[in-house]
Amino acid sequence: MTITIRVQYKGEAARKLAADGQARGENDPPLYAQDVSRALSLFSIPPPDNTRAIWKSGFVLCNYNITRDNVRSHIL
Repeated sequence: MTITIRVQYKGEAARKLAADGQARGENDPPLYAQDVSRALSLFSIPPPDNTRAIWKSGFVLCNYNITRDNVRSHIL
């Protein structure tokens, strides 16, 4: 099972997210992943398994792969 959390950035953070998508190359890791992990940690949510930015929208989708015996399923 997969749980998805959608994070919305506004203002300067959204512009930074859009600029990150345009400035980096295909093989460069996304810079927003660290910012998302930091923001989620404020709410005691563990870092996601993978993230995907929606281009020019300010949204980041954070996906968590959950199994029945996974400890993370109790946290989320």
